[in-house]
Amino acid sequence: MPDGLNSVDFLLGLDAGGILPTVSLASAARLPYKIAWKLHLPLDGAVRFSEPHAMRTDVFAYGIAPGQRIVIVDDEITTGRTLTDLTRRLREAGAVPLAAACLVEDTTREARDLLWSRSPRSRARRESGRPGGDPVAPRLPGHPRRGGAHHPARVRP
Repeated sequence: MPDGLNSVDFLLGLDAGGILPTVSLASAARLPYKIAWKLHLPLDGAVRFSEPHAMRTDVFAYGIAPGQRIVIVDDEITTGRTLTDLTRRLREAGAVPLAAACLVEDTTREARDLLWSRSPRSRARRESGRPGGDPVAPRLPGHPRRGGAHHPARVRP
């Protein structure tokens, strides 16, 4: 979780695998949550994003407003493309995606590299000329880059 739970407005869980982890984490952290659904409804604050590997690729988060500080929760991160698109769309809506939490990460698909390359911190570091490096993706045993093929993970978008 980001420093200080007071800085989080709500958790945003992704349909369908992210529902149980979101509800569990929200209960443990005593935070409100919302679920992004694969159902387009005429509701305020709709943010459409893509889950490219799914049969139904369009996903919708509702009640998103400028300035909201959000932690995204899902069951797994495979390619990072869903989180990358969601964080971009949340920022376009004026929301502030703080972090992403997942139960499992497939490290063979280099999702962290994609997410880190698209993060505001990475862009600021590149523009300033400071050396890169991913502060939330330490090298882990069992994999030459990050760790075993699947391991519990927390990735900041």
